[in-house]
Amino acid sequence: MSSSDDVDKLRRELERLQRDNARLQMMVEASLEALVFHRQGRVVDVNPAFTRIFGYSRDEARDMDVTLLAAPEYRQRVAEAVRSGREQPYEALGLRQDGSNFWGRVQGHNVTWGGEHYRVTSVEDISEQHRAMQALRESEERYRLLVDTCPDAIVATDTDTNVIMANGQALRLFGAENLEQLQGIEGGAISFLAAAQYTRARQNIQLTLENDIQRNIEYELVRRDGSKIPVEVSAATLRDDNGRPTGFITVIRDVSERQQAEQERRLMEQQIQHAQKLESLGVLAGGIAHDFNNLLMGVLGNASLALAELKPGSSLQRTVQKIETAALRAAELTNQMLAYSGKGRFLVQPLDLSTIVREMSELLKVSIGKNVTLRLDLAGNLPAVEADASQLRQVVMNLITNASEAVGEEAGLITVYTGIVEADRKYLDSTSFPDQQLGEGRYVVLEV
Repeated sequence: MSSSDDVDKLRRELERLQRDNARLQMMVEASLEALVFHRQGRVVDVNPAFTRIFGYSRDEARDMDVTLLAAPEYRQRVAEAVRSGREQPYEALGLRQDGSNFWGRVQGHNVTWGGEHYRVTSVEDISEQHRAMQALRESEERYRLLVDTCPDAIVATDTDTNVIMANGQALRLFGAENLEQLQGIEGGAISFLAAAQYTRARQNIQLTLENDIQRNIEYELVRRDGSKIPVEVSAATLRDDNGRPTGFITVIRDVSERQQAEQERRLMEQQIQHAQKLESLGVLAGGIAHDFNNLLMGVLGNASLALAELKPGSSLQRTVQKIETAALRAAELTNQMLAYSGKGRFLVQPLDLSTIVREMSELLKVSIGKNVTLRLDLAGNLPAVEADASQLRQVVMNLITNASEAVGEEAGLITVYTGIVEADRKYLDSTSFPDQQLGEGRYVVLEV
């Protein structure tokens, strides 16, 4: 009875072992990873996944050197793992029977079977993951190059605007030498704005959180050296997988050149408008001067006739002469207006400056206030100057008029001085016309 029980027990144990072995065999054959059973670096057995991954049949794989399953540059690494009994996973480039390569995740386990030491190594084909990682790295590199070569400053911050990342243009814009100089600053990136703009900046941050993006907001940025530049800021909110805001990506553009160009454009438009107004005034002045000149010809003609008919020594002779002189000066003024309007011309000729002023003395006296006294200090025998007489008279008249207005209501004295000055470089550089680069020498001067 005891013998029969022992037989039954052995039979049941054998059936259990057979079931376990079949289950284990099924698991090995169903494994998606290549399994290599080897001893002292030589293949003893492999599973079907090994044939699918490496291309060797079960019989071809037996007794192979396991290092030959790796690309030449990784064989030393595999041999070292086998020799040391390493059980931590590592990556290696596998070599298929057809010579092609694939990336594998390798992990070995040391086992004892029948009193012998064996090693079971699993190899997972991770080529797809490697390709995905490589594509991701290449994509990251492209974006990194895009960010680094962008002409605008790009800054990544947390929700408190503390700087996390900044491209090279951002460092240059802020005047920083490295990223650390932008990090850990109290107040975050907002502290680089002009103090008067803090409140508006915080309001715009709140709008960015609500709307996810804000575009083309103008600020005044204060660089680390204290200098200020106008900038245009666009920002977008970064969110995690749950939609919670984690920070901002901000693009900052230096608009100094654009604002300067706009200012220059506005100035050019103003100059063009001014030139058009002057052109219109010139046309108007030319027409008036032409008609006024015709009237003056009648005045001059009648004055000349009156002088011819007056007897020598007549009390009216001096008065008529003044009328004639004033009419001549008025005619010169109209000729000057015609010249400016393009309908006349200037007559440049040698002139005595003192004579010009002396002839204008009566006209000058009536052009100033009654509370102002005019004194002439005119040098004789001055060298002649090349000029248009009417323009020269207009300059003198304008200077006298300005001086009279400067005196105001109080009593005053206006002195007109002509003379010669020896002008050296220091004297010339101190004048109001340093850009004309006048040469040193003797000059005729007029002072009021």
